[in-house]
Amino acid sequence: MKKFILKYKELIIASLIIILIIIFQVFNFKNNNIKSTNKISQNQQTENILNEINIATENNFSNNSAINLQKEKEYSMGKGSLFVKIDNIVIYNNFDNDINIIDLKTNTKKVLCTLEDGVNKMYFDGEYVYAVPYYYRGKGIYKIDLNGNINKICDDASLQLLITEDKIYYVKQTSWDDMNQNLQGDLYVMDKDGNNKTLLIQGVRNSFEIISDKIYYTDQNTKGIFRSNIDGTNKEKLADGRTYITKVTEKCLTYVDYEGGEKQKIIYLDTNEVKEVGRFGNSFSSENETYVYTRKYISEDNNIENEYRLYKIDTENYSENEIWSNDTPLEVLIYVYNDYAYFRGGNEFYRINLKNNKKEKEKLDMSLNYIIGDKAYSLSSSDEKGVYSLNIYDLEKNEITKIEF
Repeated sequence: MKKFILKYKELIIASLIIILIIIFQVFNFKNNNIKSTNKISQNQQTENILNEINIATENNFSNNSAINLQKEKEYSMGKGSLFVKIDNIVIYNNFDNDINIIDLKTNTKKVLCTLEDGVNKMYFDGEYVYAVPYYYRGKGIYKIDLNGNINKICDDASLQLLITEDKIYYVKQTSWDDMNQNLQGDLYVMDKDGNNKTLLIQGVRNSFEIISDKIYYTDQNTKGIFRSNIDGTNKEKLADGRTYITKVTEKCLTYVDYEGGEKQKIIYLDTNEVKEVGRFGNSFSSENETYVYTRKYISEDNNIENEYRLYKIDTENYSENEIWSNDTPLEVLIYVYNDYAYFRGGNEFYRINLKNNKKEKEKLDMSLNYIIGDKAYSLSSSDEKGVYSLNIYDLEKNEITKIEF
């Protein structure tokens, strides 16, 4: 054995040196990799969010989290709210000039940036925040990255944006209807950096919707509802009256007609048939399910019932099916999820089990105004400290989680 070691001594020593070098290189690589991971930038975090959204889309929403991620994206890019969320990033405004950001991975919050003219609406695509100020305080569309850098990409006044993967659609305000609190102006489209601004439709009133490369809008002059191609061509009238679009899905459009009373109406988009459902109340749509909560007509001279009825719209058979009735006035349908319809009335928030029609009072308070997918959110605040907690209500589990900062 000794002779063997002596004979191959130099070879053995050389082999040990090589092994030590390899171990050192592996350790150094891992150490550098850990350091690099700990220094992930906000841009890398944004890429992670966008990758998760793409994966969710490619998987056809194979699980509940993927479905919720897509709903968060649709809400944040199209709703126009003071609260937007995609994945672990929450952006909110507390009715002041600050835009705040919450990271749910670390349960931390900070001021992202400050807009001198305040914030009226925000939109979020996972990479940038788009914000517009109040009409009487300032003009412009602002693009803000997740490091807080502000870029004013448009000088026009606007009260509604709709963000897509590569475009921004918005109404350039020509005036503001103080009495009805309605936007009115011209519909434009531009790139997400503010370039290539193009006029699509003149004279748009109230909110517009884009579904399946079609634009749905109310005409400012006639007050009727129109549909056009995504480039503004081939305009087609769908309904007359003094109309306000509430929601559009692939199969139907709900709206309020203020001509002759506050009538809840529906257009079946396959046939363009217009039907009156009732008077007063409101409607709610999620994906391709639509509900109308209203008072039913009982005679041709506009007499209506005292009680409200909840209708689920059957777009295959072009009919409205009653699924619940309520004799309590001044309540609003705010959401429908699975077999529950959620209502707010006075200081009470409750849900109706649509399987047995039982009323169940909820733990929620009036501040829970933001509902996305299977979660509802509220921000607790005080005059001294600002926002200090985020309350997350799980609609599936009927549980509240409170995150304090």
